[in-house]
Amino acid sequence: MKEEADTTKDGRGSGVLVFESEYTNITMSSCRKLQPFLHDAWDGARISNTTKSGPQSISRPRVGFHAHIQPGIWGAAIKPLAAQQGSYSRVLPVWVHSERLLPTPKKGAPDWLASVKPCAALDAAFEWLLREPRHIGFDEGARVEYDALRQRWMRQNRERSRDLSAFFTRADAHVRRIAAVYAIVGRKTEVTRPMLQAATAFVEYSMSTVEWLESQAGRKNRRRDVIPVDDRILSALGRLGGRATRTQLFAALGGMVPRAEIDPALDFLIEGGRIEPVMVPREAGARGPAPRAYQVVESVPEEAEPVKQVKKARPARTARPAKKAPAARGRSACASAQPEESAPKRRSRQAKTAKTAPPSPALALFPEE
Repeated sequence: MKEEADTTKDGRGSGVLVFESEYTNITMSSCRKLQPFLHDAWDGARISNTTKSGPQSISRPRVGFHAHIQPGIWGAAIKPLAAQQGSYSRVLPVWVHSERLLPTPKKGAPDWLASVKPCAALDAAFEWLLREPRHIGFDEGARVEYDALRQRWMRQNRERSRDLSAFFTRADAHVRRIAAVYAIVGRKTEVTRPMLQAATAFVEYSMSTVEWLESQAGRKNRRRDVIPVDDRILSALGRLGGRATRTQLFAALGGMVPRAEIDPALDFLIEGGRIEPVMVPREAGARGPAPRAYQVVESVPEEAEPVKQVKKARPARTARPAKKAPAARGRSACASAQPEESAPKRRSRQAKTAKTAPPSPALALFPEE
């Protein structure tokens, strides 16, 4: 199709839409064969194939995914090795709570798809985009906030397990792409802070989805521990900058934690001194009580107690040898005169030397702010 589009004047476009009724068929059976091509196509690298008629290649491929998978099949279909190789950091899993139902058409009425009207704003944005080459970039406020977001997510990813962090290695790139879409819809060439924050909220919702799926999935030959609610709240607070209201926490958790479990977990964290409640000042003209927020308590390293100097003990005086008692007569005397057998002495084991921890790659690869 690519060759036909390049060599024929009236040839159809090189784009192709592949429909697969079951996405798990790709992930479970063909993932190893498709992985190298999908990775290169996603990154825009050249892909090629050799056939009987000759080699075929695409210099600048573009690829996107839109798939549906059941949460119960997640653990069996999404392999940890494939995730660590980068197959699932290129997609954004999103938990769908319910489906939208379209009305049933009346008898004799046209197809219900005819009632679906295209969005005029999207049509105008598409025409604006194709009118001339556009370069989308950040304004100064969005650029500074985007760099701070990248640093924060990098630190959080180092604290996650390897299987979980493999899904989030390209989270900042997803934010940049989605923010560019918001700019195109608004027909702007600069990404503003509201656009960036909207894109960040969507990606964080996807991250909460992966955390929930990974905690619920029971994989064979692998130990799975369900992440407690309090740990998930701390993780959500970290993604939100260390401070959030109860409503923001519920949204960051993706609505996958019942509200009845959030309050006991918050009380537990407050009692443990890991978070603290703070009052948020109300906006001008707002009524009702001031909103309440929760922020992470930064742990202060405890000062080491001064080591007390122990005085050296004086050497013990050598005891004088006791005088030998006179030997007693009789049978019992002979028995008591025999020296007692001393217990065999145990060999003193050498103390094990502590293993030296390997050098942390965080010092060289992940510089702090």
